Amino acid sequence: SPDNSPSPRNNPAMAYDSVRERIVLFGGEYDSIQLDDTWEWDGENWVEFYPEVKPTAGIHPDMVFDTKKEKIILSRWEWDGTNWEEQTEYEPSECGGSPRLVYNTNREKLVVSCDNGIFELEGNLLVNKAITINSISIPDLYVPKMSYDSLRNEMIMSYNSTWVWNESFWSQLSPDNVPEFIYGHESFTVFNPVNGKINHFFKSSESTNETWEWDGNNWIKLKGAEGPDCQGSCICTVSTCPDNEKSWAFMFFDTINEKVVLFGMDQ
Repeated sequence: SPDNSPSPRNNPAMAYDSVRERIVLFGGEYDSIQLDDTWEWDGENWVEFYPEVKPTAGIHPDMVFDTKKEKIILSRWEWDGTNWEEQTEYEPSECGGSPRLVYNTNREKLVVSCDNGIFELEGNLLVNKAITINSISIPDLYVPKMSYDSLRNEMIMSYNSTWVWNESFWSQLSPDNVPEFIYGHESFTVFNPVNGKINHFFKSSESTNETWEWDGNNWIKLKGAEGPDCQGSCICTVSTCPDNEKSWAFMFFDTINEKVVLFGMDQ
């Protein structure tokens, strides 16, 4: 077990820095207390940072790594491994609801899915790229998870249905198999560039942990991926996933070891 670790918390913002090979964690909430601490996981231990300036304490829906800037992006803030810097030149947008962030590595663009459309960061302004899906409103999914498939250049969003964004419009897909989630529970997803598939870990409608893969056409359930107990702040590979009690975890692809890794924060 690591010598140091973040305190238990709900919904911290987390992202994987593939250049520095670190997981970055910021904030979250525990027992109604808003947190604003910054931590990094180097594969062996957690290290806390004490920057002079930092984002607002509390829950931030998503955080991503910008491969062009080589910085972590959290709303208007950027983390370079030492300090947080607020990008005050960013103009306000009309992005509504809780935004979900994805970074398009092929186009080197930050993509933000909001309740009222898909936005892309162009210069210092978030520009709305789509307000409707083929004349249908944006899919109403509870805490949907998005992953960018760099092999097919597609953004996949799912929660009891599967949607694809091809940079122009949303389309609902009709795969033979569709994972069934429990309403109100989180799910965790990441693209695996080694096998060209999206891994999706969640609690199913059967109240069991399940891991599925998306191959671009269909969802496939993986056998034996329920996993052992994983108490507290811990790291374990997708082949040994956390138990049913994990809350607000984070899943990423480790580019050095070429493995999908899931981090669990236990209340």
